[in-house]
Amino acid sequence: MTEQLVRVERDGPVAYVTLDRASEQNKVTYAMMRQLIAALTEAGSADVLVLGAEGADFCLGRDQREKPEGVSLADNLTLITEVNGLLDGYGGVSVGLVRGRALGFGSGLAMHTDITLASDDATFGFDEITHGFPPLVVETFLADYLPRKAALDLVLTGRHVGAAEALAMGMVSRVVPDAELDAVAADVVAGLRAAPASGLSRAKTFLHEVGQVPPVDRAAYGVRELVSWRQANQ
Repeated sequence: MTEQLVRVERDGPVAYVTLDRASEQNKVTYAMMRQLIAALTEAGSADVLVLGAEGADFCLGRDQREKPEGVSLADNLTLITEVNGLLDGYGGVSVGLVRGRALGFGSGLAMHTDITLASDDATFGFDEITHGFPPLVVETFLADYLPRKAALDLVLTGRHVGAAEALAMGMVSRVVPDAELDAVAADVVAGLRAAPASGLSRAKTFLHEVGQVPPVDRAAYGVRELVSWRQANQ
């Protein structure tokens, strides 16, 4: 029987996806990555996706000890881009809950959620260079989240940053005391459930697309799109 390394649970319009390899700090194996892709695909129909992890650490990245038989390095690395693509393309609102360490792939996973809630003991970083290779896959998206100087500091030194610094950098949305993280997450999810799903989706996509509109035209574009949404949803 295949070991379950990623759980999916559904509560109405909310899907909960949980990394479940706490004994190995949720280091992601090839099988676990495949399960994560399946879980995110299954959760794709939900209005809200909550991504969390069992144990003291969110995720210490990919399990570098593993060499999956019959899988090329390129195919293995491509799974990372599939996961990122599923989160980027998710039509609802994704919420990440981060406790403990989120390193390498773990940091990227957390950052790809729309709202990232971190406990005050959380640690982030892209330490691939300390494992002997440059984090080139990370760099394909890092500039979308961080200023160049901050991004280079992380990828060139591999240093870890605490939750407060991660918040200042823009890696997470909020930092709360660990004892309050679940309650804050529940409040966020309750608020999202109460809002119109189509409105949340449009607010999310609009923020991405308005950056492509010339600044002088953005106000008029916003008015036009809001009128269009309200007419379609009355």
